[in-house]
Amino acid sequence: IVSMEFDTPEKWGGEIKLNNGGAYYIEPQAAPARLPYSVRAKRLDAAE
Repeated sequence: IVSMEFDTPEKWGGEIKLNNGGAYYIEPQAAPARLPYSVRAKRLDAAE
């Protein structure tokens, strides 16, 4: 993960950008207590 729109304990998710150029969207929510954590993500842009 290169960037995440929201990364606080109160609000986590939003637009996620990956190192390979891919972009996904995770519905903002309270941050999970620990990772790994399964969420549904929508692909916004495919990797090149």
